[in-house]
Amino acid sequence: MIYHFTKRLQVPFETAIVQVTEALKQRGFGILTEIDVRQTLKKKLDVDFRPYRILRACNPPITLQGSIVPIFSSAWSA
Repeated sequence: MIYHFTKRLQVPFETAIVQVTEALKQRGFGILTEIDVRQTLKKKLDVDFRPYRILRACNPPITLQGSIVPIFSSAWSA
C-alpha cells in the first residue's frame, strides 16, 4: 500500500527543504538520507534536471514499535 501527500509551498526550493526538514524534526523525525537527484543526474549522465531532492525520514520510537513504514519525502521545483 502506498500513501502519497502533496503540499505546494510558495517559497524558494532550498527554503522548502529547510522548512520540511524542520517540520519533520518537530514531530520527532530525523533525515536518514538525502539524495540530490539533480546533482546525481548531472554527475552520472551529464543531464540538466530541475531541482529535485529525496529525503528519507525516520522516527526511531515509532519505528521500534514496528507500526510504520519508512517515510520518503521528495521535493522538486517546477
